[in-house]
Amino acid sequence: MHSSYKTPQVRQLAWCIGALPLYPLTGYQAFKAGADEDIQPWLAQLDAQPAPLLSFLLTNTSPLLGARFESYLQFFCQYGPGNQLLTANLQVSENGITRGEFDLLYRHGGQHLHLEAAVKFYLCLPDADGSDPAHWYGPQNHDRLDLKLAKLGQQLQLANSSAGIAALQAAGINTAPQPRYLLNGMLFSPWNSPCQNPAPIQHQGKWLWLSQVDELLSMGNEWLLLEKTDWLGAVITPQIYSAAQVKAALTAHFTGKGFARMLTRHVEDGCAETERYMLVHDNWPLKS
Repeated sequence: MHSSYKTPQVRQLAWCIGALPLYPLTGYQAFKAGADEDIQPWLAQLDAQPAPLLSFLLTNTSPLLGARFESYLQFFCQYGPGNQLLTANLQVSENGITRGEFDLLYRHGGQHLHLEAAVKFYLCLPDADGSDPAHWYGPQNHDRLDLKLAKLGQQLQLANSSAGIAALQAAGINTAPQPRYLLNGMLFSPWNSPCQNPAPIQHQGKWLWLSQVDELLSMGNEWLLLEKTDWLGAVITPQIYSAAQVKAALTAHFTGKGFARMLTRHVEDGCAETERYMLVHDNWPLKS
């Protein structure tokens, strides 16, 4: 349903709240936005009149992708069908030491909910089979899937701690919230290599080194290099580029800072993407 909306920000919102978890978190319930008969009409109305969403997104000026993801979720928890936002980013401290933070606390119907959420893009190590969450690294090697799962589990326990209870009460929340987790993003298997990818099929992609890009680009002539703000959800565009244009842009990019780039392949008429790739420098992974 994500690609059925004409407004890019509504497509991104639908993607942010509609995904199945990249990886199951044992012992905790995954977030569900609500019944389709409630969510889809609400999104359709936003698509027809997106001004409230667009104005809300302007209140967060952070360039970080995670901050944009959080803005979408905060908008949903505040304005989604049957929702009431109680508070966001509520810090938990004990004896002057920060113990954690409640990402989002909101009410849906008669339920008080505590949502911990993250959006991540992980690549399977080239010499691993993907069966262990420790095999999946961020493109800059800053984090791993197993560490993120452990952190989510810790955060979801906050309401069971004395410091967490005190923080909730200080915020006027006297009902113990039910924990939910949302781990969105994509998992990228090595290109042309076997790998067990545990993500839902629509959240799977392939990664490759820059030295492999000529072979990839020989497969077609309908590509788009995504800006990082467009990593969230499906991209629909008539502005596709040739293999030569993409190669020139990648060469210039990796000559400079060399951060990973996302590439999508499109059908002939330039509509919805058919495949998504993460491109990294030939020295990836550089693990310390």
